Amino acid sequence: MADMNLWDLKIFNMVARTGGIGRASAELNTVQSNVTARMRRLEEELGTPLFERHSRGVVLTAAGKRLQPYALQVIELMDQAKQATADTGAPSGPLTIGAGALTASQRLPRLISRYAQTWPDVDLSVTTSTTGRLIEDVCSHKLDGAFVAGPICVPGLVSEPMFMDELVLVSPPSVRSLQEVLDTRSLRMIVFPSGCAYRPQLAELLHREGAPPRRTMELYSLDAIMNSIGAGLGVALLPAGGVRPYVRDGMVATHRIDGSGRPAETCFIRSASLRVSSAALEFIKMAAHFRPAVLLPHFAAAEAGACTSTRLTV
Repeated sequence: MADMNLWDLKIFNMVARTGGIGRASAELNTVQSNVTARMRRLEEELGTPLFERHSRGVVLTAAGKRLQPYALQVIELMDQAKQATADTGAPSGPLTIGAGALTASQRLPRLISRYAQTWPDVDLSVTTSTTGRLIEDVCSHKLDGAFVAGPICVPGLVSEPMFMDELVLVSPPSVRSLQEVLDTRSLRMIVFPSGCAYRPQLAELLHREGAPPRRTMELYSLDAIMNSIGAGLGVALLPAGGVRPYVRDGMVATHRIDGSGRPAETCFIRSASLRVSSAALEFIKMAAHFRPAVLLPHFAAAEAGACTSTRLTV
């Protein structure tokens, strides 16, 4: 019987990741029968089932879970070997970067445009998610790197500070002071999905001030959150620089949280175990020298007349 090969491990990993033979075959651009045959052969070779079949797909058995980290390690080592021989120093090939919705919409467009013009041979793609999910995806090497809310101290990750901002409470434009927010009887938090770094900070802030939120609304985009706040549906806690256009347009008001000393730091994270490609290295270098101006709340007040400053200890 032939020993397992790299293709077997790639198929195994894809089936484990997608949870289905059909989905894995589509991702790998092969037929289902090939995936099924390869997995059966691998199970026979190892002498144990790797997947449990059910009506909606497959899940890993205990043996499959033990095999998965080794399979990932072998695949990653082979990828590194290819990169080491193919990367001549001129950035090229795929580069997948992650970012939160706010960073992706407000901070990255000009950076990405400049990078694409400078290195046209790089196939750069950006995916958005919450800080928690982005950390998971960088740790599992699904992403080459990601911009996340910091500070970050996770074993196996390298973190570099990129942007520094200030957290502000964002409210409907009709709200003139932070106390008005706290006096609202049915206060609603408007937040990104679970995993957003600012979500628990907002809940903590409101609880400490004796104004626990009655309701929570989850939205997936910054525009949706800003439009909802502008319509009077609730409040959010976000970096001041990220909401600058909405303040200027008079859509929302921002309220500075003096006394908290709580910054909004954005870091770029990458895996410490993976070799940094020239494409990723040039992206990191460009990002470090491409820091957008940060709009602090008192500047927003001067521009839009929509920001107040209230001392609040959190």
